[in-house]
Amino acid sequence: MHWVDAIYFPELVNRLADLDRRLRALGEACDRSPDPDGHGILDDVENVIGEGFFYCQHYMIHRKGTVRNAYSCGTRFRSHTFAQVINAAANYWKHIGEWPDELALAPREKRTLDVIRDAGVTHSEYRLSNLLYELHPNRRLSRLLPRLVDWRKAIDRREQTHSALANG
Repeated sequence: MHWVDAIYFPELVNRLADLDRRLRALGEACDRSPDPDGHGILDDVENVIGEGFFYCQHYMIHRKGTVRNAYSCGTRFRSHTFAQVINAAANYWKHIGEWPDELALAPREKRTLDVIRDAGVTHSEYRLSNLLYELHPNRRLSRLLPRLVDWRKAIDRREQTHSALANG
């Protein structure tokens, strides 16, 4: 087992479980509210989901280490890899407050948004909530974990192949 998996993955599992509990409570609050959007509940949901994508990215950064193009490994979700989608979602959540109007986005910002749109998010409001739904319709962050495991296995396979070729 890779040392990062022993340290960071259990932490990620616990954090996503905590965030899923918060999402369930917010879902119940939405059900009780006559206007969940007006009361800011949907904004809270969006923030919790963004935090979940951030924690996934945090794990991925540690796990990839110095592996080049690590986010291009693993299963695809539409025309990007799952890892690229998670990375874009986390970057979106971290930096959306810094972005100008969407018509004036810098190339990096535009690429981030293009990945999210390619993943099936067509609405400009609550993008991360919609993205989580596209990735897993039950909207639970912990359901992303098997794909992160697939991603890290793909990295390990690629590194083993490169190592074998270099030593071959």
